[in-house]
Amino acid sequence: MASHPTRTIEVSGLTKTFTGPRPLHEAVRRPFARRRVSALRDVTFEASAGEVVGIIGPNGAGKTTLIKVLAGLVLADEGDARIMGSPAGSEHARRMIGLVTAEERSFFWRISVRENLRFFAALHGLPRKRADQRIAELATRLEIEEVLDRPVRELSSGNRGRMALARGMIHRPRVLLLDEVARALDPGAARRLRRLLRDLADDSGLTILYAIHDLPEVRRLCDRVALMHEGAVIAEGVFDDIATAVMGIFGLDEEDISRHLFVTASREEAARGRRSP
Repeated sequence: MASHPTRTIEVSGLTKTFTGPRPLHEAVRRPFARRRVSALRDVTFEASAGEVVGIIGPNGAGKTTLIKVLAGLVLADEGDARIMGSPAGSEHARRMIGLVTAEERSFFWRISVRENLRFFAALHGLPRKRADQRIAELATRLEIEEVLDRPVRELSSGNRGRMALARGMIHRPRVLLLDEVARALDPGAARRLRRLLRDLADDSGLTILYAIHDLPEVRRLCDRVALMHEGAVIAEGVFDDIATAVMGIFGLDEEDISRHLFVTASREEAARGRRSP
């Protein structure tokens, strides 16, 4: 696939199949047979600098597998995926991305947040002085200044999520891959994260690919949305333009979506009220 100079993510015809578990009665009858599960089916899309693209869909739709292929953690069976013109998983592509997942397990739990971030900064080749400057900057933006010198094992799930974001952004990537990172955040913190991500995209041209379940958040944050179902992208565009397809996949109607938006806005307003003097 030829690379376009203005596109930071290019995906064409991605296909990935896994071997899945089988019911006991099938395993007894055919012990050597394998059940094939299609995680990705001919997935094609693009994203450009400064765009926030939401990847939505029910559980098992293929969102996390897509993120892992782009991060170089899973190899596709067919198709092509490129980051900044380089094949996903290549050394150049890995340098260009920051990966942040909801179930982050790679931190050292007995040492402090600061020491963890220094370690990961060193892996990216950042000198100590530059790393400390970047850590201080991210700690302020992500609201983890007060926990920088606490062991990771003492952090709340929300602070661990912010720390994971700091780790993903420590080397100033050009592409940020997010997988349900706001799951553990309270409504106010989620709102501030949304503003941060929007600012990063608008001010520094960062491309953000965000696998997410929160439809109101998708509608507010994302420039475009790719709706996935059973491993395939079945609709793509501005959220309001594909709302009918979204409602069909999730079994919602217009009243449901409006209610979700109203409830989320009400919670954010209440959170702002609690912070006011």
